[in-house]
Amino acid sequence: MKIKRGKYRKKDSILVVAWLPRSLVAAVDLAVHLEDTDRSKFIRASIKERAVKLGIKVDDIIEVA
Repeated sequence: MKIKRGKYRKKDSILVVAWLPRSLVAAVDLAVHLEDTDRSKFIRASIKERAVKLGIKVDDIIEVA
C-alpha cells in the first residue's frame, strides 16, 4: 500500500484525536518498532488499509463534508 511520505502540511490535514486502551497503544508501539516507522505514519497506513478493505478508494476522495 502506497502512502504519502514526509510531513503533511497543516493546511492539508485535520487533527483526529482518539482515546485508546493502553494495551492497544502498546501493540501500536511494538508494530511501529518492528516496521521502523512512527505512530502517525503507522496509524495513517492502518486507517487507509482498513478503508481500502471496505472498498473505499481513499486516494480518490477529495473532501468529506
